Amino acid sequence: MLSPLQLKKVLIQKLSIEANDKFDSNYKKDGQYSIEASMRVGEPEQESIIKVFLFIENKAKHNKKACELKKVEIALEGQFFVHPNIPRELRQKIIPYNCVAMLFSTARGIILEATGNFPGGSFVLPTLDFTQILSENKHDKNPPNCQKD
Repeated sequence: MLSPLQLKKVLIQKLSIEANDKFDSNYKKDGQYSIEASMRVGEPEQESIIKVFLFIENKAKHNKKACELKKVEIALEGQFFVHPNIPRELRQKIIPYNCVAMLFSTARGIILEATGNFPGGSFVLPTLDFTQILSENKHDKNPPNCQKD
């Protein structure tokens, strides 16, 4: 059985990755990064098509020798099909969490693939708690570098 919410297209609006020239592979990789994420749900183009924008910025902080990357930024636009029989109340509950989870998984794969030949090796974005992001209303902000509908 298919989900009533389907990811139809992903567009990369921004992808920026900077290797850290101070990285020393003898240092323990200890996750010394700060990460920010925000999302926005766009106005539906049609009754059943919505756009969701996700922006992620990951920066090295404290011990920069232990961080293989200085900065990772990615902005994605996901175009989703929502079955027209889904009630509006249910849409408001399922769209933010499900759409951002699908886009974040896509972002992780893109970053992993893009960093495969970096000196520090492939980089996996850390898992985020999107319930916290959504509860803090960070999804109301316009993510940087994401076009407005």
